[in-house]
Amino acid sequence: MDAVEYLVTSGRQVVLGIVGTEALREFVVRRNGNEPVPWLRVLDPTDDVAALYQAASVFLSASRSEGFPYSVCEAMANNLPTVVSDLPGVAWARNTPGAAFFPVGNSRALAAAICDVLAWTDEDRSRRVRADSRYVSDNHSVESWADNICDLYEEMLYSLDPTDCKRTAPDDKEST
Repeated sequence: MDAVEYLVTSGRQVVLGIVGTEALREFVVRRNGNEPVPWLRVLDPTDDVAALYQAASVFLSASRSEGFPYSVCEAMANNLPTVVSDLPGVAWARNTPGAAFFPVGNSRALAAAICDVLAWTDEDRSRRVRADSRYVSDNHSVESWADNICDLYEEMLYSLDPTDCKRTAPDDKEST
């Protein structure tokens, strides 16, 4: 929120939409001393996540810690540029032209990354998000995951030495 607040006080016309429960709403109220924040919308969780992606101009993932963020993949698959904390869990996104990174916890760098992305021309933005969508489809879709699993099994099966698979049945006893 600090980054967007900085952008707004610098004269940028931006709105931050964050999805959360009552606990998030209470945090926002405490943070802002019960004052309404005109540039902030706290949105209820929804099953229609696609509608949230469609309403956004940029997807922000300002995590301080992250494993593999499916939300970043989803945003990319939905043709959104992403601004992402520079964490090991999102290192894969460095292969995409539509992701901008900022150091964890650095709100000024986050604000700068948002400005950079918002400054892209429509043509540049379109080129970048299409490339990101293709990248996610090729590398992180259910189909690519299934292909990778099949490849792994195939590699494991074909690398077995048939002589390692000798088994002796429990009834198999040498006669004396």
